[in-house]
Amino acid sequence: RKRIIATIMLLLIMTIIAVPSFAHLNSQTGILEQTYMSHYDGYYIGAERIGWSIDESMHSYNTITYSINQYVSQTLKNKIITAANKWNSVTTISNVASGTGTVYVGPLLNTVAQVQEQTMDSQGHFTSWKIRISETHKDTITVANIAHEFGHVIGLNDLYYSTNSNKLMYGANSGTATQPTTTDIWGARVILGLHVNHSSTWP
Repeated sequence: RKRIIATIMLLLIMTIIAVPSFAHLNSQTGILEQTYMSHYDGYYIGAERIGWSIDESMHSYNTITYSINQYVSQTLKNKIITAANKWNSVTTISNVASGTGTVYVGPLLNTVAQVQEQTMDSQGHFTSWKIRISETHKDTITVANIAHEFGHVIGLNDLYYSTNSNKLMYGANSGTATQPTTTDIWGARVILGLHVNHSSTWP
């Protein structure tokens, strides 16, 4: 009888400490600062003053795959691959024959590129997504522009305060970052569950 009880207790303990296979162990909501962002008409984790904002309901698992439409020029393909690799310090964004996401060129108004057609599972992780690059800007789009869109795929929101114009996730064309900054990486690590603690003052 004692052995049976001990076995049951051991199974209960193992169940409690078992690590789930989610991108992050639990929601950041209520752990990190939440801020109302008028551009999104809602509360998001992070803040303009912190330098990053994340979306718990729309983000990737920590391994991201994408394919490039066959009609994209080789020059643009090279930019896309380089842009994805800019996030290597945070996660792997792999170009594969058939990925969760697709990068392609198409008509787009008032912007050079945009993440579109996202579908999510019940935990808010992308099951599919597309980055559309403007037909008008396909020859002039920069690696930084595309890396910014991959930031959205990771789960980062745009930033709008001019104090964040030096961040990759700054949402205006006047941004100066050419790759993810320490702050962009910080936000990405939080949303992907790679942070060392649940603190809005890290690192």
